[in-house]
Amino acid sequence: MADNKRTKARPAQMSASPEKKTGFRPGMSGLCEAQLWEFTGPSEFLSDDEEAPVERVAAASIDDALKFMRRRYPDFIIVKARALGVIAMLSGSPFD
Repeated sequence: MADNKRTKARPAQMSASPEKKTGFRPGMSGLCEAQLWEFTGPSEFLSDDEEAPVERVAAASIDDALKFMRRRYPDFIIVKARALGVIAMLSGSPFD
């Protein structure tokens, strides 16, 4: 009987799911996962010793990454977007 009470009380005590807080969802490992995107800016107006500007963003989707880029860097012109992979968002990260 005590086991029943414990299992019934558990969901009420659990905090909001990571998906509701950040948009990241648990992956196959059980950890929250994010897509890592790399955005490259134009290089045609740079001198020979300069490299094209690059920004990397971890987001739940390409749409979320683009929204972040538009808010954070409104003047950044995206010439190329590349998916670098999926990363695990470890506990204690700013996105938890």
